[in-house]
Amino acid sequence: MPATARNTDADYKAAYLNNPRPAYPLLAIRQGAQGEVLLLVEVLPDGRAGRIELEKFSGHAMLDAAAMNAVRAWRFTPARKDGLLTTQTVRIPIHFNLKEER
Repeated sequence: MPATARNTDADYKAAYLNNPRPAYPLLAIRQGAQGEVLLLVEVLPDGRAGRIELEKFSGHAMLDAAAMNAVRAWRFTPARKDGLLTTQTVRIPIHFNLKEER
């Protein structure tokens, strides 16, 4: 679905709750891989993640996969439109920084 067709006019945006950070892959740590992944996540009315797209790659496939796998299991506060729960696409940045891992 093109970005312009996404539902962006809800009463408030869906929010990601206090979900756990993605696990930093051990091999990525050993290789010194770092980067930021930017995900477009479709938050369904029941608070689960629907479709997840990589909007910005980290430059390391294992970091991208770790971010997507973690977010797939997250739970969200869904958006509302006219008082009804609705699907909303949100951008979620995931940072993999070796200094934060030590």
